[in-house]
Amino acid sequence: MNGRDLTLQERLARESLLNFPTYRLPESSKHDKLIGFKVLYRTTKRILKSSNACRKFGKNSCCILDGGFRFYEVDTEYISKVAPQYSGWFIAKEDILGNGSMMVRITNMLLTIAFYSPLALKCFFNSKRKNIALIISEALEANLLLRVLKKLEINLVVDYLNYEKDSNALYLYLQKNEIKVIKFPSPGPLMTHNRILLSDELSLSAHYQFEEYEKLKNQSILVEKVNKWPPENAMTYINKYINEEKKAPLNTLGYYSHGSWLRKEEGHSDDGLDLYSQEKRLLLDLSQFLQKNKEYQLTIYLHPKEKRKELQQEMESFYKIQLKGVNFSLFKDNIKTSDVFSQVDVALAAFSTVIYERLFCGYKTLIGNYGKSEFPIPESTLNNICFGNFTELSEQVEKISKLDNDGFFKKNKLEGYKYDTYPFFKN
Repeated sequence: MNGRDLTLQERLARESLLNFPTYRLPESSKHDKLIGFKVLYRTTKRILKSSNACRKFGKNSCCILDGGFRFYEVDTEYISKVAPQYSGWFIAKEDILGNGSMMVRITNMLLTIAFYSPLALKCFFNSKRKNIALIISEALEANLLLRVLKKLEINLVVDYLNYEKDSNALYLYLQKNEIKVIKFPSPGPLMTHNRILLSDELSLSAHYQFEEYEKLKNQSILVEKVNKWPPENAMTYINKYINEEKKAPLNTLGYYSHGSWLRKEEGHSDDGLDLYSQEKRLLLDLSQFLQKNKEYQLTIYLHPKEKRKELQQEMESFYKIQLKGVNFSLFKDNIKTSDVFSQVDVALAAFSTVIYERLFCGYKTLIGNYGKSEFPIPESTLNNICFGNFTELSEQVEKISKLDNDGFFKKNKLEGYKYDTYPFFKN
């Protein structure tokens, strides 16, 4: 970079940009030599399609940055309640390219073609073509976002898109232009998509993330301040759990699906977690447990992707094969899993943010950990509720089925995961 050595922040941002997984392109694009030109073409189409990327919801010189307006209601309600000092504007990143007059957009399109055609050509030869191709749209999005922020006189961004590979590069770009950033990851482990985080402030929403932060701070997580906020969707469900009795029917189990079988079938990007194998092994052990312990009832809580009407037959066939010889029910209602935690006494999952939402609400939870050596970190109390084979699953289910919710949290030293330990609920 201009003949000088890169700073630690710059090296980390570069690592994210070139090597982090992304869900904006399918896994097959790693082998598509024309992916650079395809992204260039799609980017020009997005520029020409007129769109309004901004919506005002408060009086402060701040904004929420998220993917699209489908997140507007949940995001703005959350910030208005939890951090009202940051209420101001909502900006939809997916619409930022189409922001502006026709003349401005035509100019942007021509400049994009001129400047980024060489980068598109580079994708033909480079093995990192998938990540390089996306830089075409990411760089333009960053430039247009900065233009909008300056026009609206915004000096602070609450970034909900910290899992995107360009998030850290975007932070450095905004920092250079004296705009502060607060990053707000979802409640899952940081090691999945957020092991590198550059920001002015970091708002964490699960106790385990604080344990990870202590391990990674000043190495791959570089921030000035850390906050403890409730999970991003908490305002949509937490009141019912604060105000209702937390008892669930005895001997009821819930399996929270991440839909990995469907993601694999549809060619989604590999995030390195091998969730397909993890979930299949968990279902195999769960099937064996239920065949030996017929007093337990199982409900499968489907991922939203699995609820699509055109997939019903395929989805039901998958679970019948995995759970052969077991009676189970499928929760198909168009209701979020986080709204029905009290339906089952013990929930199991291989990987899902709903695990941490359930713990947040005060319900018994077990985590299938089949060979993920880096999770949980050795010193974490989360190890107390993990299992990695049939024997451990059986022992854990039988052990915690005898405990009430409060006893479960106390025995496993998980009190820090519950909502009543968060500053917002102490006020």
